[in-house]
Amino acid sequence: MTTTDYEAWLAGPGDAREPVWLLEMDHADGAEAVAAGVYTAHDSYWPDVLQRIDMVDALDVSQSVTELVLRNTGDLDHWIEREWLGWPIRLYHGDRRWLREDFQLRGQMINGGVRAMNPQRAELSFNVLDALAELNVPIGGASFDGQPMTCVLGTPYNVTAPLHDSNLGYRLHPGPGIIQFDDVRDRGGSVAYTANDPPGGFRLQAMNRGTVTVDPVGPGATPAELVTLLCDGTRLTPNADNLAQLPTWPLGMVSRTDALRREVLDQLLQSLSATAVVNLANELEIRQLTPPSSSFTHQLSVSDVLELEMTAVDPAYRSIEIRWGKNHTVMDAGALNAGTDPTQGGISADDRLRLSAQWQTEQVVLSANRYAPQLVIDSCWTTLAAVQAQLLDLQILRRVDRYYARVRCDPAAIQSIRAGQTIRVTYPRFGFAGGRTVRVLRNELSRNELEIFW
Repeated sequence: MTTTDYEAWLAGPGDAREPVWLLEMDHADGAEAVAAGVYTAHDSYWPDVLQRIDMVDALDVSQSVTELVLRNTGDLDHWIEREWLGWPIRLYHGDRRWLREDFQLRGQMINGGVRAMNPQRAELSFNVLDALAELNVPIGGASFDGQPMTCVLGTPYNVTAPLHDSNLGYRLHPGPGIIQFDDVRDRGGSVAYTANDPPGGFRLQAMNRGTVTVDPVGPGATPAELVTLLCDGTRLTPNADNLAQLPTWPLGMVSRTDALRREVLDQLLQSLSATAVVNLANELEIRQLTPPSSSFTHQLSVSDVLELEMTAVDPAYRSIEIRWGKNHTVMDAGALNAGTDPTQGGISADDRLRLSAQWQTEQVVLSANRYAPQLVIDSCWTTLAAVQAQLLDLQILRRVDRYYARVRCDPAAIQSIRAGQTIRVTYPRFGFAGGRTVRVLRNELSRNELEIFW
């Protein structure tokens, strides 16, 4: 059965459906399969065991199931001794008359282990982890003398070079790999050096007189390259279509080899003003909030909408400022080399300003209203062109007020609606009487509620 066939079944008349949820839970010694109700087409699914499950499809979370409770009258007591933590959970939906292979995967998450067992309520509950927990591992394991090393991603500016040996050798992180060095400085002025001696580092050709810094070039030089690097060696893979949609803006980051990949991803997401989710194919996707498009995939009529409640207004911003080109070693202007001839270790006036400031900034003013909020983003971008392109995108989103609402719907009307889609909603109030196109932020299937914005 195709996804189109499944969604046609969801949209069909209720009396023609006999829906049932199936849950598969792996553990260290095998797997268990349970059903919400009875599924007789496959006798390995324990009937009437899946008691309560809270589901959400959202732009900003990978945790499609937020609560998992099984009915336990004593026959599941031995489950508490099994090793569940870190093992996959899969949730399927379909018709109890279907073959198992026709069921559609609707949720995939990581088991957080048994949470509680309540004999009075006959319940066995489990913790459920966000699938992004797969990235809670260090980005690199290299160390020197037992200590974490500097980890370079992309093209960061003016990074302090750690001394490696007593013979003027300096070394950063040898893996995932320094590609080259664009510049090596002593007190801000360029100096001669021998690259890749030691590996992942360089050796000065003359004694330094102050702080030694470097402009290294490492892997992960664009958002797509960085996402691919972070997924490497984990159970996640980047979604190819999503990677192709990401901007190609050059970036630069400095971290430590013991930093978690999730922390590095969070830095990228902050720069993009985006969120990350893991889709049902176990693929990492970067999602950026965009206004509703003119076309829509679904319509909710007055009869479909049981209640619409305005929940928030995000006012138009007064200004947007992006900080970029981070200087990773801010230097006191008085400690920099004298002179302006770079061939003699001198420093130009522009470079002096950059070396003594942490950020370069670019700002756009959208409103003269002094009560309007201001947006400031600390980014990892390394070029002005990237910053200007992002400011254009953000102006479209933040130049006008944005409204948020929660919509309680007829269950049959929203089963096939997905987060990120543009839909059209008709309702007697809040300007919806003639219909309005909105973006879906969240579909809480267990509550039959949508969160929308426009």
